[in-house]
Amino acid sequence: MNSISAMPRPQRIEFAGAWYHVLNVSQQSTFTRPVLIKRFIEVLQETVTTYGIGVHSLCVLPNRYDLLVSTPLANLSTSMRHINSVYTQDYNRIQQAEGGLFKGRFKAVLVEPELYALPVSRYIHCLPTQLKRIKAPQDYAWNSVHCYLERKCFAPFIDSNALLAMLAGKDKRRAYRQFLKQGVDDYVAQFYRRKNLRSILSSPGYPRKKDRVNGVHKKLQLKKIANTTADFFKVDKNSLFESMRGPQGGNIPRAVSMLMGREIGHYTLREIAAFFNVDDVSTVSVTIKRLKNKVQDHDQLLKNIKKLKIKLNDTSEQKK
Repeated sequence: MNSISAMPRPQRIEFAGAWYHVLNVSQQSTFTRPVLIKRFIEVLQETVTTYGIGVHSLCVLPNRYDLLVSTPLANLSTSMRHINSVYTQDYNRIQQAEGGLFKGRFKAVLVEPELYALPVSRYIHCLPTQLKRIKAPQDYAWNSVHCYLERKCFAPFIDSNALLAMLAGKDKRRAYRQFLKQGVDDYVAQFYRRKNLRSILSSPGYPRKKDRVNGVHKKLQLKKIANTTADFFKVDKNSLFESMRGPQGGNIPRAVSMLMGREIGHYTLREIAAFFNVDDVSTVSVTIKRLKNKVQDHDQLLKNIKKLKIKLNDTSEQKK
């Protein structure tokens, strides 16, 4: 085997609190129908909930998507694998197609947030004016610029507050509008015009050792999540490890524990399955899905889950 072709791909720089500009180009016009774009937005929402990433800017064009994301849990690769694999499956199902969608693995530029998060956000929001001959960024529907200029947005999971807080003045949305009008600055424009896109947009020496340590998120242990859930529902802790079926809808506290493991602890399905002694990983996925469907018709259960989330989030904050 040729030694060059056998060389491993360079490992991505991942650490807790890192920010990235992620872009992925498809091999075809992938985002051409509203149903496809809306499904992609839903997949992003699921990823934010499950993996705890922050999505700060988003633009979906016919053959690509661009994101500005932050990763409190240092899990960029895991999150992006989920987005790309789930959306590809859904695209093939909707379009009755087969095969992959994207050209190789996604590109990710590590961004020093204090210096370049705002300029990169502006670059992403201005993409429609560069690639689609749109007059103004806000004239393009699938652009999170609307989340910055208005209070409502087609993607409610977009976190605009982190970047708006970096702007001077009391009226942050007005300040961003003025920032947007200035256009993409020359340095950032030149950075993205390079044929071989560099992997870091930062000042010299970034990330520093302290950057890799600051903001490290300590996972709330599954045992703690399970015990807190059992106490909340006033059931024996051991009952969470029993699979119950019947007219009452099964073991609700057990299902809630699994859901909290995903949404609060950000554990994988495999990790949750191992903890609850479940042989088939898909059982965890099905259990969580059934619980979410059940919650839609049970207001009290929904209220209880929200209260439990607050309790667990408070516990998680105390661990930091």
